[in-house]
Amino acid sequence: MAKSDSRSPYIGSFVLETLTTGMYGESRNALREYVQNASDAVAAAVSSGVLRERAAKVEVLLKDEDTLIIHDNGIGIGAASAWGTLTAIGASKKDRKRDAGFRGIGRLAGIAFCDSLSFRTKAAGESSETTVTFNCVKLREGMNPESGGGKPLVDLLSEAVSSTTNDDVEAEEHYMEVSLSGLSRAPEEFKELDLIKEYLAETAPIGYDPKWEWGKKIKAKADELKKPLDIVRLHVGRTSQDAKPVYKRYRDSYPAKDDAVTLTDVEFLQSEKWWMWVGLPDRAFSITDPTVHGLRIRVKNIQVGGPEHLDAVFGRRGQSYIRFNRYYVGEIHVSPTALIPNARRDGFEDDDAWEDLRTELYTKLKYLGTRAHKLSDDRQKSLETIEKKVEGIQEDFDQLDLEDPESEDRTHLLSKTLRVRSALTKALTKEEMRGEVRLQLRSHLAEMNAIKGKLEGKSSQQDARSLRATIRKEVIEQILDLVKPYLEPPDFAQVKKQINEKVR
Repeated sequence: MAKSDSRSPYIGSFVLETLTTGMYGESRNALREYVQNASDAVAAAVSSGVLRERAAKVEVLLKDEDTLIIHDNGIGIGAASAWGTLTAIGASKKDRKRDAGFRGIGRLAGIAFCDSLSFRTKAAGESSETTVTFNCVKLREGMNPESGGGKPLVDLLSEAVSSTTNDDVEAEEHYMEVSLSGLSRAPEEFKELDLIKEYLAETAPIGYDPKWEWGKKIKAKADELKKPLDIVRLHVGRTSQDAKPVYKRYRDSYPAKDDAVTLTDVEFLQSEKWWMWVGLPDRAFSITDPTVHGLRIRVKNIQVGGPEHLDAVFGRRGQSYIRFNRYYVGEIHVSPTALIPNARRDGFEDDDAWEDLRTELYTKLKYLGTRAHKLSDDRQKSLETIEKKVEGIQEDFDQLDLEDPESEDRTHLLSKTLRVRSALTKALTKEEMRGEVRLQLRSHLAEMNAIKGKLEGKSSQQDARSLRATIRKEVIEQILDLVKPYLEPPDFAQVKKQINEKVR
């Protein structure tokens, strides 16, 4: 007769290393996990009637270089279940169709970067607050191969995790506060306020800047499609008093290589499982702001990975098309029932649904690659044509005998020079001719003016004055092009006026 075996499986402490230091190589991804959980908590509080939507709020506070706090006024966790919920690993009662986080491992993210990780929480209507604290130093020692790492995971957690309660609290309050203390191991981007704001502006489930008109139209479109954006009010600062709201960094103008591009339109596309908006710039240049360039995928309004997913989609048409994704800005909002983000939230489970979506996006977005290629090709052909004409005039001028003022060759070359000069002047009026390209055209125009002057018998002193004026004007335009993306229109107009007055 077979005998039953009641032995329990052995789970070593190295499992915890895989779920913490091995999972979150980019420290700020840990921050995203806590903001994601806070977003779920405030959404649950609103849907349950505990909290009004306009009062829902998440704060990220960098108290000093050693302490980071994430506080929300969400649903909280009751005293009876706080310990079990906060110490469970790989277990969650969340619904992936409703909640952004659902694997039950995100709360462990900070173990890799701080000395002490604590969760202080309370549910509405209760008179007791619970604080669960993880001794991260002890946990890292226990899962370090140099230390042996042979201790069972359950024993290591029992030694390194503690809990306290506090009954001196207001019954109507509800919250979760995550504190990461002892950030000496964390890299600088985890300890600098501006870098934290930049990262959360790129990845968090937040709204568009209220001053951005296209953002209002995008939000209205989402509402029209009955797919409203999941938006949490996120404030970042040193204290609750000085914390400021953070918005996505989309705007009208964006820096490009030695230049700037401006949105002329926003288009919308949709499918049963996703909808998207794409900003169409006025010219074909690669946008250089890494927090917004390229189309991005979001689930529950949280960014999954970066532009690399759509780089690959554009690249299906050919390697040269990969770069065209970054000629645009935009978001693809995917239904949480359509795709499953992987545990790191830098991609998706590699299944048929993910492959089907990429194929569908390739078909729908092929026209964007064609548009960017044509704009880029047209600009390049135009420049190459002008370059050849300029070179031809320079060669003819070098061979010309300037001592003969009545030469037919001289008259013919002057006529060609005037035509090319006219083409350059016309090209410089085009909006797409900016930055380095514009500087090059200005240089050619100065050369044509100099040759024209010599062919007409004007002095080199006049040519020099004309060249200096051209260079001065170009420098001013370059400066204005550089600062324009970062200023509001009224501020830009004032700066432009002041610069022009100073250099008259």
